Amino acid sequence: MANFNELLLNVLDEKGISLKELYNQKLIPLYTYYHFDKYTPSLQNAMSIANYLNISFDYLFELADENNFTEYKYPPENFYKNLSNAINAQNLTVTKLCKDLGFSKNTYYMWQKGRPPRLSNVISLANYLDCKIDDLLK
Repeated sequence: MANFNELLLNVLDEKGISLKELYNQKLIPLYTYYHFDKYTPSLQNAMSIANYLNISFDYLFELADENNFTEYKYPPENFYKNLSNAINAQNLTVTKLCKDLGFSKNTYYMWQKGRPPRLSNVISLANYLDCKIDDLLK
């Protein structure tokens, strides 16, 4: 998968929107954008960008050919429930999931308590569970 910077530039080009417009809308500070070639943005920043562009994460990350956008809400209220359902559907245990993905069980329990996940973790979970990113966040 390409880095977030490349993916974002592809979508902006497709929509005929400039980076300057994202800055002008105060969606991302310039210094934050320059980190996108190395790091995945925070979930909150990514949701703001996706909402502004009316684009789903699955389309943005080139995991879907169609853009089935619905507005993101931060923090994602159903993330833990959706994750639990996906884990149960695959007959996995939390221990196996955490071990295979290199997550601490504490991270999982923080999600259970309502702490929002990192976008990079959501992407890893979706790949591991063979589900859409949006299935975990909506």
